[in-house]
Amino acid sequence: MAQRLRQFPRRGGGSTLRTFADRKIEACMRNVLGLGVIVLGFILVAAGWDSFDSLASRFSRLFHGSAPDRTLWYLIGGVVVVAVGASMVWGRRSQKA
Repeated sequence: MAQRLRQFPRRGGGSTLRTFADRKIEACMRNVLGLGVIVLGFILVAAGWDSFDSLASRFSRLFHGSAPDRTLWYLIGGVVVVAVGASMVWGRRSQKA
């Protein structure tokens, strides 16, 4: 039992000895989560673009001069979420042991 390479973390802190497989699994999970966040961002951008191109939005732009706030928040939020997802997938990784 004492010869095991992997130690499980204790509650309240404690050190862990991370193996290569642990780091690979964490990187894989981070990539999958990042891709999911990117997909969510593209869905928000698509919903914002659809709302931007709607008849109600055209009337709003005609009378008020700008798109509705909800449309702009969808577009801005979608772009931010895509950027966060991209940084999760392709961002720099720390080399902590």
